[in-house]
Amino acid sequence: AAGEAVQPGEVLHGRAVLIERGSFRPVTRVTLDILERAAARFHADLGGPPAPPVAVMEMSLRNLLTGDRLDHADFLARVDVLGALGATVMISRSPAHYALVAALRRATAQPIAFAMGVPTLQAVFDERYYTDLGGGILEGLGRLFQAGVTLYGYPHREPGGQLRTVERLPVPAAVHPLYRFLCARGRIRPLGASDASPLGILPGEALARLQAGDPSWEGLVPERAAAVIKARGLFGARPAGGAPAANR
Repeated sequence: AAGEAVQPGEVLHGRAVLIERGSFRPVTRVTLDILERAAARFHADLGGPPAPPVAVMEMSLRNLLTGDRLDHADFLARVDVLGALGATVMISRSPAHYALVAALRRATAQPIAFAMGVPTLQAVFDERYYTDLGGGILEGLGRLFQAGVTLYGYPHREPGGQLRTVERLPVPAAVHPLYRFLCARGRIRPLGASDASPLGILPGEALARLQAGDPSWEGLVPERAAAVIKARGLFGARPAGGAPAANR
């Protein structure tokens, strides 16, 4: 958060950790609301210890690739914008949630939580993401939901207006009993949203508006982040009717 590169153990050792995964291209108001609300809920669920959980915004290397190459300018743009928000940023080699848990366990034995929108939560229960494991989705979820791991799900409004929440999340029938079991045991917990949160907006839409020169993108992005993006022409930002700016 101070703009310096550090090893994970220096920040995470002996601490409870809250992770929000994403591409953050760009970070949105919803992204920030998810993290802030999950941090408050996680701290309360832990009994309010003196030291709050470490909140980390994590990107896997998969989210940094353009085709088959690493786009360094785009990566640094995302880090700069998150840094403007005072966020601690982690880069990992773990494309799957369960693999990230294993990596984090090398730094801390304390509770770990993931903050995510319900579209991402729904993907956690998609069997297609576990075909590389001999035990399939059962093995993947077993690795993910090891002792001390919780998922916090943030609501999302569909284009038709329907609100999807943890309690009303359509998961495949074959894994629905397992999903309900994890909810009942408190391993998956719901989050509320702020009244001003644009629940139907995904980062991809904010990026599309930004690159099209539609000024409404600024209402979807935290004010400090929008200021950095505009000042430096990040992510192809351009004025309405103007030519795209350079990435940096």
